[in-house]
Amino acid sequence: MTKTGITGQLIKALSSLSLCLSLNSYADTHRNISVGISLGNPPWLYRDPVLKELRGIQLTAQKDLFAPLGLTPHIKPYENLVRLAAEIVKGTIDAGTMIRTNNITTLEVSDRLSCTQKPFGSTEAFLYTLAESPITATHELQKIAHLNIVFPRIIDISKYLLELPLARISTNKNPDEALKMLISGRAQLLASTPRTTQFWGSERDIKFKAVYKIGDITGHMCFSHASLGKETAQSYAEQLDKVITDHLVTSSPASSRDTQRPPLARENGTR
Repeated sequence: MTKTGITGQLIKALSSLSLCLSLNSYADTHRNISVGISLGNPPWLYRDPVLKELRGIQLTAQKDLFAPLGLTPHIKPYENLVRLAAEIVKGTIDAGTMIRTNNITTLEVSDRLSCTQKPFGSTEAFLYTLAESPITATHELQKIAHLNIVFPRIIDISKYLLELPLARISTNKNPDEALKMLISGRAQLLASTPRTTQFWGSERDIKFKAVYKIGDITGHMCFSHASLGKETAQSYAEQLDKVITDHLVTSSPASSRDTQRPPLARENGTR
């Protein structure tokens, strides 16, 4: 074989190797997706107070959610939901959870995001007090207008209680701090969800009761046009809608509604 022939074969071999490496690199990049999730919301996602490691149902639920798409989610925790939404739009992360309360979102970013039409998780938010409190369940907002209420930053939906005096509402609190405010008496009511209060109840031996239903909360997965490109983002959102519809995700909160409502709320019709 001539020197020219050997050189030609070598160039082809190197080109093939380069193409394989490029395709492998592309595949690795596109098998992984960075996903922003709200932090400090036990038992969904929180840090172990001792080891400081991420814990929670969301770690497994998100893997189940993205597995049918052939994607591996890398969870990035966020304490601030507004910052989370902004970084999805900006493309700092590929995707993240957008929270809707009573089917309303706080940000209009539909032209820069592609979101699932169907929620991957849903729950109800209540105002809770301690079980021994004399405060009783009610449907009338004005009956709790004289009480101090604390909202953890994860479910800062105080705007849905506009009839209440602002001086009575503490917002954007760390969930642990919000719980301490309730226990110490600095707040008489705490905004939370059934699963979170059940988690706190079992972990800290605290009993709660629901007083007032705030609304319905749903979680939708949104994909960044800036990070993924509009076509890919739309494709992922459509595929996830099919996954959710087909009930392929079985880990709560990715598949079913958090229906474990406190008995007091049910007895008093707070649905």
